[in-house]
Amino acid sequence: TAATWAGLDGAEYAGDKLPVDTSPSIVHYAVADDALDDSWMTRLVGSLSPMKIDEFTTVVPVSADETASRKDDENENHMTLYFEPGFAFGTGDHPTTALCLRAIRKHLDDSYASKPVTILDYGAGTGILGVAALELHRRLSPENRHAVMLDIDPNAVSACALTANLNGVPSSEVTSSLCTESGAVVPDDAASALIDSDVGQFDIVVANVLLPPLLSLAPYLCSRVKRDGGVLILSGILAGDQVSQLRDAYEAQGLVFVEEHTQASECTGSSMWACVVMRP
Repeated sequence: TAATWAGLDGAEYAGDKLPVDTSPSIVHYAVADDALDDSWMTRLVGSLSPMKIDEFTTVVPVSADETASRKDDENENHMTLYFEPGFAFGTGDHPTTALCLRAIRKHLDDSYASKPVTILDYGAGTGILGVAALELHRRLSPENRHAVMLDIDPNAVSACALTANLNGVPSSEVTSSLCTESGAVVPDDAASALIDSDVGQFDIVVANVLLPPLLSLAPYLCSRVKRDGGVLILSGILAGDQVSQLRDAYEAQGLVFVEEHTQASECTGSSMWACVVMRP
């Protein structure tokens, strides 16, 4: 059965009607009744090239066996991240990735130069944001750091672990786990002791998903942010009404609005993507 591709422009593409521009900004996700034909995935992966998220970060798609082509950044202020394209959502080229990364950079500041950091990336996809946060902290401090990456998609759980490995992140610094849509870690999963406990709170919590899950997850995500100095970074929403709805939901949980970042996208016309930062 042919796959159906849903574009961020609202259009749907089926069968052999895959749009000429197959960049992830256009093709948001794919749903197949049976399974995607290998040629479709080859075309999608073949369309990807190194992507500059912002002036400090480049994301490079590679195969897991292309390790020889990687090298350390010559500029200490620049960060190159590697990932293997696949079925997990997230290639780093969407404006909300850049917005979240901007917020992470701002709040993962020099105050962490002498202390550990804990990160929760909900809806992690390929794990680019979680790995980026770990790398930013590594440049600040030799102290311990740990990221928990959660997703409802089993493909994403594997992709997060692979992205961490491709970027030289020690396995002791990353826990990638399957979760339910309510945020609960699947029983007996590796992250259950870190998440489903009173101590399962984090310095930085980031969720780059969409408005409906962000609204339903408000109690859960708020409970995961450390009361003392923690920060919550939320994106996958449009500026304007969606930001207002989001703020209402999270302020009702006792959080305080800190700032909003916005960025335009060709796919949304005159609308702007937004990232909201909040604190307890």
